[in-house]
Amino acid sequence: MQNTIKSDPLTPPLILRIDLIRAGDILLTRGDGLESKGIARFSGGKYSHAALIINQGMTFESDGGLIRHKLIERLGWGILGKEQIPIGAISGAPEIAEIYRHGGMETIPQDIFDAMLKLEFKELYGLDYSEYHRLVKISNLPEPLKSVSAEIIKWYEKYYSPDMIPGPFCSELVARFFSRLNLRLFEVEKRPENISPNDLAQSNLAAVPGAVVESKLINEVHESPVAQIFTQEHSDVLATLQRNYRGTQKFLNEFNALGEKIKTDNQKTLETLCLSLLDTLKDVLWIAKTSEQLNLPVLLRRANRLCSTAIDLTSEFADITIEHTQDTASLGTLFEKLLRFQRSLVQTNALLSSVLVKVSFVKKKGLLVEFRRRRARAKFRDHLKEIRKLNIGALKTQEFIRSLLKSDSKTTV
Repeated sequence: MQNTIKSDPLTPPLILRIDLIRAGDILLTRGDGLESKGIARFSGGKYSHAALIINQGMTFESDGGLIRHKLIERLGWGILGKEQIPIGAISGAPEIAEIYRHGGMETIPQDIFDAMLKLEFKELYGLDYSEYHRLVKISNLPEPLKSVSAEIIKWYEKYYSPDMIPGPFCSELVARFFSRLNLRLFEVEKRPENISPNDLAQSNLAAVPGAVVESKLINEVHESPVAQIFTQEHSDVLATLQRNYRGTQKFLNEFNALGEKIKTDNQKTLETLCLSLLDTLKDVLWIAKTSEQLNLPVLLRRANRLCSTAIDLTSEFADITIEHTQDTASLGTLFEKLLRFQRSLVQTNALLSSVLVKVSFVKKKGLLVEFRRRRARAKFRDHLKEIRKLNIGALKTQEFIRSLLKSDSKTTV
């Protein structure tokens, strides 16, 4: 069956000569849309997009949607002058297109090429297009304007595209692959993220003459008898499935990171409580000493019990901190014990404070001798200040523990 391309209004303006393209070639294009023209202009050239040709029927590219492979649609056989050539459509029907080739690609063994391509597929297939603020770097805007523009776009993407899983942009993807193959694109090496499609046109790549043909030069087309089994819809479905998988993986990674953060936070909390208990132990010893000096056996016994409890709690918290145990039930039990300990400490401080106040008015010779003197009164006031300080510290610790218990009841480590 014959059909003339000239008479077909759906025929793209440019087509590929399938027989002249090879794996590893680069397809540079520019569409007829405003976005394409804007990218080309602001990157200082005539191209806005780059795609990696992986065989005579397929490209691998990042084109603004999901990163995936695209099919080179076989149009059949065309007559160019007196020559019959296999022809294919260029995705997106660009108004400008050119094939470029690296001279060193012929030295790359096929198994190495396939292995590197497989790694690129594994890392990039199904990712979203690059964050747009990264494209500002490869523009020809003045440096001050680049910084401002990049920050504005970054802010916008942060709030309006929070679920993106960004990959490289088009020419970055191409440059990454060449970097894997150790093929230099420039005499002075550039990082892939700093390379635009127009940079590739001015690199060590050379244009392949005649690989892109104007469709108006083709006199007639003979349709290929072999239909393409694998369609672009299949490619899009695969890319979407891979994107969903990556989205799930991202969620799991974030969940695991949150778990690690909770563990780290718990670890820091435990260490803080350990240090706090050591300080509290000093306070308890001070209470015991004061109770002994004032001959208050009841308070001295309470202080001794508090001292013993503080030592046990310190030991338990220290064990958990060292062993990195993150058992929620165990932590809750220890927090409860610490809360009871703090309550007892507050009560003991209150009792000691009331005793000291009463002692100042008691007219017993043994005690009045000490408290009538100026130095003793000053010492007494210092005791009261210390007790007030202890009470405030203990109450704050209680509030802190209560907040931990509340958050602990809502969060599972």
